[in-house]
Amino acid sequence: MVSIDACVGLIIWFPDVPCEIHDAKDRVDYLLEDLERKKEKVLIPAPALAEILVHAGAGGPEFLATIMKSSRFQIGDFDTRAAIEVAMAIDKARKAGNKRGKGNKDNWQKIKYDHQVVAISKVAGVSALYSNDPALTNFAEINGVRVVTLADLPSPPSKAPLFEGVPELPEPKPEAEAKALLRLSPPMTE
Repeated sequence: MVSIDACVGLIIWFPDVPCEIHDAKDRVDYLLEDLERKKEKVLIPAPALAEILVHAGAGGPEFLATIMKSSRFQIGDFDTRAAIEVAMAIDKARKAGNKRGKGNKDNWQKIKYDHQVVAISKVAGVSALYSNDPALTNFAEINGVRVVTLADLPSPPSKAPLFEGVPELPEPKPEAEAKALLRLSPPMTE
C-alpha cells in the first residue's frame, strides 16, 4: 500500500490545479497505471481527503461515494495509533528545539495536518508516501516514512519513441519555400 497527500490527490482528480512540476498529471497517471498493474492500494489520509473535498465543492458527496466504492483507494482515518504517532513526533521535535520541525516555516494549522497525514501513513505501514510538499516530505523522512516526490516520478514512455529528441523543423515561410523548390527543380530545356 502507498499513500498520497492532497497535492497528489488534486492532480489525480482536479488536473487544472497548478503544479510547478512539468507533466505532473502525466507522471501521476503513469504512477496510477503502475500501481494498478501491481494491484497496489492507495491510501488517502483523512486530512488529505478533506483538502481534496474542498476542491470538489458541491460534487463532494458524489466524489466521496465513488472513492469509498473503489477497490483501489482506501481512506485512512486519524485514529488512536495515529494520534500517538503525532504526539511522539511533536515531542521529539520539541526536544530537538522546534516543534514545527527543522526549517519548517508553515503555519501551525498546516503543520498539524501534515503531521496527521504522515502519522496515518506510518501506522498503515505504507511503502511510500507520494507528495510534492517539501515540509511534509521533510517531516515524513525524519519520522521514517519514505517519500516519493512528483519530480522523482518517471515521465511516461513516449508514444513516438523513434522521434524522441529529434527537434521539429520550423515552419517555412511561403516565399522561402518557393525559392527552395525552384532550386531543387531541374532546369527546363526547350
